[in-house]
Amino acid sequence: MVKSYTANRELGAHGETKYPSAGNMPFEPLGTDERLEKPVKRERDMDAVMLAGCSGFIIAAFLTYGLAISPCFLGPAIEMVQTLATLGALGEPPCLNVGLVMSKRMSLPAAAGWVGGALATAIFLYLRLDQLTALRNSNLPGEPEYPGNWAVIIPLTWLVINVSLAAWMVRGALNVDGDKS
Repeated sequence: MVKSYTANRELGAHGETKYPSAGNMPFEPLGTDERLEKPVKRERDMDAVMLAGCSGFIIAAFLTYGLAISPCFLGPAIEMVQTLATLGALGEPPCLNVGLVMSKRMSLPAAAGWVGGALATAIFLYLRLDQLTALRNSNLPGEPEYPGNWAVIIPLTWLVINVSLAAWMVRGALNVDGDKS
């Protein structure tokens, strides 16, 4: 007579079945498991690392871009130098703070997202300022007070500041200095 596997199960207090103990198994365990003196530290798997890096990139890019251009939509027209300076003073500090904090926490992916957001902001600024300087010789209202080359200088300055700070924040991850500091 063949003994079935389910016949070896014991019933619990409420009638549920329990899995058999090592003595009731159809074969005995080999006892080849390695005994460790201390527990092994668990490493993060590749999926978790990739998800964290991609999330850090996206969040840094959208936050820095959104914080940098939001004053342009809240303020008046940027034809005057003082208004342009005020909007820059309102947009740059939050953008830099988010970029610095995220680069410190998430290293290279967040810094790359910060640079991506800064690049998108520089393109936005260039297009907006170039649109205003195109009105320079027309008789339409809204002619800017600043020279036409500011349409290139301001976005490039924005980009250089943000890229320099992002590179400075991840210099250890890039191993530029030769040591991890």
